[in-house]
Amino acid sequence: MIEKIAHRGPDAVEVARLPGAPVIMAHCRLAIIGPEDGRQPIYQTGDILVANGEIYNHEDLRAILGDSAFETAGDSGTILHLFRSGQSRWITRLDGMFAFVLATRDRIIAARDPL
Repeated sequence: MIEKIAHRGPDAVEVARLPGAPVIMAHCRLAIIGPEDGRQPIYQTGDILVANGEIYNHEDLRAILGDSAFETAGDSGTILHLFRSGQSRWITRLDGMFAFVLATRDRIIAARDPL
């Protein structure tokens, strides 16, 4: 199925499985921010994320969350770190044009920017 959308992201095609959960995610990447290290799906200790779009305020959020915790320069990783921060209403802190799916071992969150 990933071949059907490969034209949407010519820079990389990746597939990842979330260990311990029935979750497999795939991503076709069009590199805009962090082209060298912004590969997806992003996996971090039991959570997995795929995202499309751009987080305009990712640098501000990185500064608030502690920039040293980030493994890549890509803006999509900000979504996962914000989720993991435990802040209430964390999705409302994202400014940009985006859609994402984030899975943990016990839930799946799908969200997009406000219309």
